[in-house]
Amino acid sequence: MLAEGKDPLLVSHGYKGDKSHQMRIKSSLDDFFGGSIGHLILNAHPVTAKSGCRDREITMRTRSLSFLAFGLLGVSAVQAFSTPFGSKDSLAIEKDPSQASKRMKLYVPENGFISINPPLTRRRIGSHSTRTTHPQFLIGIQELFDKAGFACEIENPCAFKTKGEMMQLCRRPKLLGTILKETVSCSHWKRSRQQCGICLPCLIRRCSINSYGHTTFDATYSYPDISHAFMKFEVNEGKKDDIASVLEFLQLKGQKAQLLKRIRMSGRLPEKDIPKYFDLVCRQIAELEKFFRDHTDLARYLPAEEDKIDP
Repeated sequence: MLAEGKDPLLVSHGYKGDKSHQMRIKSSLDDFFGGSIGHLILNAHPVTAKSGCRDREITMRTRSLSFLAFGLLGVSAVQAFSTPFGSKDSLAIEKDPSQASKRMKLYVPENGFISINPPLTRRRIGSHSTRTTHPQFLIGIQELFDKAGFACEIENPCAFKTKGEMMQLCRRPKLLGTILKETVSCSHWKRSRQQCGICLPCLIRRCSINSYGHTTFDATYSYPDISHAFMKFEVNEGKKDDIASVLEFLQLKGQKAQLLKRIRMSGRLPEKDIPKYFDLVCRQIAELEKFFRDHTDLARYLPAEEDKIDP
């Protein structure tokens, strides 16, 4: 968006430990594009009034609502208080009563595979997996926004792209290399402030960077050796199952009926988009398989390379 001359307002949830990374990314963007990019950073941290109360909410199950609510707050603030800046296609609008009903885009750029998050195994259904940007959820929130009278339109511009394909679209590869190490993908980040390297988001991150061809851009992981982590934690100790789940999912390569079933199990999707999601999942499988062949000793757990899609 910045490369296209648009002037977005960035919105983020500044968790403890995350805010400093977000600010460094923002600083890198400011330096590269020569200005101060708008940034709304908030932190929802509910605490109980009574000390020692055991009813404190410690899960993050409501974060999907929080993220979109923060985005809506940003949209509403820009609509109410902003004067013209940036190009005519900017996320900001003129401070003009006649423009009050103009719908403004709230961009949620998440790769399509993680958005639908098809169950890798039969166990990973329902609330066992997060689907913050699943179309079913975004459509439901959009309906709430519309009924409440908010002139805000949610859009995921990367709904049918893998994370590797998103990286290929970047017009500023040097800048990408600068900020990538500050980004966080890991689902276990909160525990140690370091990305584990073996959870599903980390594996998707690593395979996308491998697909992009610049592994030097990557972060430092707690478990850089996937093969060793798989044998230690999943085979011998039985403590984790993300790598095994990905390997099991990869065995569905070429099985169109089974892949379509998993896609539909993720939640309700527009019927017209099912073929696009099927193609997306096939491309994601290809990225994952290439990564496992390039950077692990687990080829014996992968499908045959000549497997083709069933008719």
